[in-house]
Amino acid sequence: MLNLIKMNISRLFRTKALYTTTIIEFILFFLITMVGGEGSVVEMAGEFLGSGLVLMLVGIFATVYSDEERKSGFLKNLGSSKGRKRLIFVSKIPVIFLYNVILLIAGTAATFIGMAGRGAVIGNIASFAGFLLFETLIGTAFGTAFLAIYEVARGNVMPIILTIIAAGNLHGTLLNLAEVKIAQMIPALAPAMEAQILSGNLIVSRAQQISVTNPFDHFAVLVVAIVGIAVYAVLGMTVFEKRDTF
Repeated sequence: MLNLIKMNISRLFRTKALYTTTIIEFILFFLITMVGGEGSVVEMAGEFLGSGLVLMLVGIFATVYSDEERKSGFLKNLGSSKGRKRLIFVSKIPVIFLYNVILLIAGTAATFIGMAGRGAVIGNIASFAGFLLFETLIGTAFGTAFLAIYEVARGNVMPIILTIIAAGNLHGTLLNLAEVKIAQMIPALAPAMEAQILSGNLIVSRAQQISVTNPFDHFAVLVVAIVGIAVYAVLGMTVFEKRDTF
């Protein structure tokens, strides 16, 4: 398992998508900060990093990374037993975690550089550290979801389209409309539906609640992240082990 993780991390740093997406994020955050950044550095960084762009890049990267894995022949020498296949899939999750960390660091650096020389204060470092931790966890869950979705779709077009839709939480909006309808049709379920028990606990819904300045339910975010990683890891392993990896 450790060897598989090391191999995947090594492949991460040879993947062009890592550098392309990180540079795009850095330039965007830097330019936006230069044009109209206001407030403390950590507040601006938190606003940008929580905007949904990072999640979208994570989903796209997970798709591209999985697609290149098959096309490059990386899997040919890794074995084809079911147990081995499960480990191959799981070993990609630490890569998604690391990729999230890289994006968050790059985005923070871009914001800091963009606001340098303007007299902006740094802000609450402790609060920002907590923000980064939860963003990393929820981003890893989102990326794991798209590792699994790629295996289901067996192509990169549909997962990328779904990434763009999901990053904007369009599915959450549709689910919320369904909750309203269910509450009207089944009064007994109205309290649960009005509490957004479904739409409020999607990965992206919880990601949107993470904030540097505003309080949010840390435990709920943690649970959704852990459950999301576990559920999509099981889904991905199940599909991956049943298909030809070569």
